[in-house]
Amino acid sequence: MVREIQTEELGDIVPLMQKYVQHVDDSFTTLDSLMKWYRSGLSKGTLCILAEYSSFDEVIGFLVHGTQSNRTAVIYANQNFEVEKYLFDYAFKMFSVTSPFLIFESGYPTPWISNKLSEYVQELDFAQHDRQYMSLEDNHQLLPIELPSGLQVRSYSDSMVEEVSRLVFRSVNGTIDQDLFPYVYGTYELIEKFHKQVVRGDFGTHKASYSWVLKRNAEYVGSCFMILMKDDTGGVMHLAIVPEHRQMGLGRILLTHSLINLFKIEPSITKIDLAVTTHNHARILYESVGFKKVDDSSTYVWKS
Repeated sequence: MVREIQTEELGDIVPLMQKYVQHVDDSFTTLDSLMKWYRSGLSKGTLCILAEYSSFDEVIGFLVHGTQSNRTAVIYANQNFEVEKYLFDYAFKMFSVTSPFLIFESGYPTPWISNKLSEYVQELDFAQHDRQYMSLEDNHQLLPIELPSGLQVRSYSDSMVEEVSRLVFRSVNGTIDQDLFPYVYGTYELIEKFHKQVVRGDFGTHKASYSWVLKRNAEYVGSCFMILMKDDTGGVMHLAIVPEHRQMGLGRILLTHSLINLFKIEPSITKIDLAVTTHNHARILYESVGFKKVDDSSTYVWKS
């Protein structure tokens, strides 16, 4: 039996959540952090949590869905396909009638869904997109690149948000990343909202000196946003170059400048992390400056 969990019922899923935390085995994912996220999301109406109960009234699977992003963040049933399938079918029926797209994750750093569920959802016309998680741990090979004539790298400021959001929209429009993150990249307005969230610190510490824009003469042609996720770890939120200025080495110039700067002003950082879609050509650029793959995952996208 599937039941929608209310805030006062979160205790029902704690035993299975503890198994989920052990399965994920990630320092960022703790029972306390999950409970805080779930309580906040339920109180704001931005999360829906479904639980499958056994005949003994024990939770044997749970699903966490973001109601604003139409993204299922977690399906966990200890890789019991029948329970996963029941939860998935219930959620698909519930949310597909109100949304033109649905998205869910296989899990990172350890997949929490079974291979059978992956095969099953693809039979339902969910497209699988693989993503790589990469880290740069050695900054010694990063050397500044001399700027060609007409190029300027400037520290990001709030006054740039409109122009920078428009250039990012131009860079992602019609790409797989727009399909994977429509609630971020779907429109110019959503991208502007996302930039404001980054600057506000919703995803990690941000300072003006963490993010940079690239200008060619009077035109904004690229941006690179970074954050501090914890004391020793930085993160690349995005690197964007407008289509007509690609294949000119501008991405390398902007990325290298941004990485060197973050290591310099935050000496406690030992690594910088990012995630990139496998088919995104930026992956080759990241590898060329020293990023190495540490894990991968899959994202599944359905469109009506």
